[in-house]
Amino acid sequence: MEEEEEEEEEEEEEEEEEEEEEEEEEEEEDTCHRSSFLIYGVFYAWDISDIMGHVI
Repeated sequence: MEEEEEEEEEEEEEEEEEEEEEEEEEEEEDTCHRSSFLIYGVFYAWDISDIMGHVI
């Protein structure tokens, strides 16, 4: 009986670790999207200021 309980606990721990890893990957993707959006925003603002005739 004790061995079965230990196996179940180990399986639960493994599942929790996998979930944490998936969350970390999602966070990394979010930061990538944010940084590329910020870079795009800067270039976009630069283009607009260029069209207006002055650089920010």
